[in-house]
Amino acid sequence: MGQKLIQSLQTKRTHIRGIRRVQILVIDDHQLFRAGLVLVLRQFHPDARVFEASSVTQALLHTPASTALDLILMDWHLPQEDPNANVQRIRSQWPQARLVVVSAMERLGSLAQLPT
Repeated sequence: MGQKLIQSLQTKRTHIRGIRRVQILVIDDHQLFRAGLVLVLRQFHPDARVFEASSVTQALLHTPASTALDLILMDWHLPQEDPNANVQRIRSQWPQARLVVVSAMERLGSLAQLPT
């Protein structure tokens, strides 16, 4: 995550009785990696509201659709879930959110086929 993304999130805040906190969803099946991402996010945005899930299915069940997410960080390879379908599910639930796909894989050819 670069400084431009953080600045973009800061300007995306909406005014409802003051400034709304940035809301971020982190989806990764590895709890330790997820915790590390949350730690880094909190260093850049200590006031952020961060939701965590181990799968897209869990995120959809436990993060209200009414939550105005600003950023979603999603692991590309989640067990028993199709990554392309996950992108579609996330975009239909939270179309306003920026989606960042995270992966340890060096070759992600299928990412090039995703709509922007």
